[in-house]
Amino acid sequence: MDEPEFTYETPVRVPGGSLLRAQLVGTEGSYGYNLEFDWLDPPPDAITRAIGVFAQDDYFEAFLRVRRSLEDDGCELLCKGCAVDVWPSGTSRDMGGGVRAYEMSLGKPASTSSLVDIFEPDPRVRYSQVSDQEEYFQRWLNSLRQ
Repeated sequence: MDEPEFTYETPVRVPGGSLLRAQLVGTEGSYGYNLEFDWLDPPPDAITRAIGVFAQDDYFEAFLRVRRSLEDDGCELLCKGCAVDVWPSGTSRDMGGGVRAYEMSLGKPASTSSLVDIFEPDPRVRYSQVSDQEEYFQRWLNSLRQ
């Protein structure tokens, strides 16, 4: 296994509302970007997914796969990249693996002052489903064309 580029401890809201701790470890491998998810606190027995390594073309795509897996068990990862209005640019994904993303506002271009680390833990984040986040990104793009 390659040396980790980063390790984050982040809260996960599980069904029933409890917060548990999980760990995300990122490594860049010969075949792309690997994001490993593991529980630090024992999850409820009903939670069976989102353990393991998720390999993709960038960290953001691997992050989306982890989130979808958690969503299947009714869990919510609580970090900056889970907000409905956060999405990386193509340049961020190509040059930095998609670790940094923009907080976007409809009708306003993104700016470097709105960049956030997608893995930064934030227990106050208002979690959005991946599908809602994808939809918001498309709405934001369309709002710039008007």
